[in-house]
Amino acid sequence: MIYDIINKDELRIDKKINELMYYTYNQNKLVYTEILLDKVDGFKNKLFERMGIEDMNYTYLEKELDALKLEHILDRLVGVKMFKEEQINFKQMLLKELLNTPKGSHGSVGLKTINSLFDENKLNYLVNSKKETVGELKDKRYWVISKL
Repeated sequence: MIYDIINKDELRIDKKINELMYYTYNQNKLVYTEILLDKVDGFKNKLFERMGIEDMNYTYLEKELDALKLEHILDRLVGVKMFKEEQINFKQMLLKELLNTPKGSHGSVGLKTINSLFDENKLNYLVNSKKETVGELKDKRYWVISKL
């Protein structure tokens, strides 16, 4: 920020301020001070400001909208018996479309995983496994969604 200018004619060294570096230093200091004032969300708020997002709730709204879409779908599936093929389709829809989970990042997805996803996203649903007692599919296992 401060650099030397050697004056050979007068045999002395003068100090000079690099104006651009000084300006950058002051701007960075302001930004860091603002970030540190809000210890919880300071960095996030400043980042959103720099990205041009005026309302931090925008991203939370998007997440809530996904949860509402999921609730709407789950409401239609409450009480529906899902056998093997339906379970596969349900898992793909749940992980890929709504929760935006890349296909390769999840291994075997079972009831515990799905129920924990519901719990993490504060969705009041539960998936249980039951055994069919009558008909062609007797003794086959199925999933059924219930609302808590």
